[in-house]
Amino acid sequence: MSNISDLLAIAPTQKSPIHATPADLDAASSLLNFPFPTAYRDLVLALNGRAIDLFDLYRVIPEPAPADIDYLDIVRANAWPQTDRRNFPNWLVAFYANGAGDFDCFDRRNPAGPIVDWDHEIAWDEDCDDPEDAVSEIAPNFDDWIAQKVSYFKDP
Repeated sequence: MSNISDLLAIAPTQKSPIHATPADLDAASSLLNFPFPTAYRDLVLALNGRAIDLFDLYRVIPEPAPADIDYLDIVRANAWPQTDRRNFPNWLVAFYANGAGDFDCFDRRNPAGPIVDWDHEIAWDEDCDDPEDAVSEIAPNFDDWIAQKVSYFKDP
């Protein structure tokens, strides 16, 4: 939880209408057929009522989702890559969009980690016949991913 506390202490934040409960997280986890890591659950709950500027973390947004932020809902966000993104593996659960078409993801095959990046440019390359080629490890687990974000906000 210290990485989450550090992130919330130094990252620019703004008010948010999102207030997820543990039951909302359980429902989203069930819909995605993926057990969220404890650190992700803790971060989503810690963010209730606020948003971190400069990063699109997909969260659990209880219904009814406000129209201007429903794109941040982790369940909705993971429905469209499976249908609209070429070579987005079904074993990934995107939880963060970098704004350039790439996603940081959980791996359903190993819920405890590592955290991986899915690179759309590699995936969409005509020579990419293996979806695994577009995936690379970026952190050993979600808590370390948060630590990287803390480092970014300390020294962008």
